[in-house]
Amino acid sequence: MERLGTLAEMFVEDVNKDDSAVLELFGNILNFLFKFLLVAGIPFMLYVLLQFFNLF
Repeated sequence: MERLGTLAEMFVEDVNKDDSAVLELFGNILNFLFKFLLVAGIPFMLYVLLQFFNLF
């Protein structure tokens, strides 16, 4: 239980720093997800538009 408390303290200290490794990691993950959604979303929207116009 002490170990968990120590890890929590280390996490809080890191998050409160200006150059936090945890915040940098979350930022990198969010950037990757945004780029992935753009790369996957644009072709999907083109496919949906083509299917929609094929109905008429």
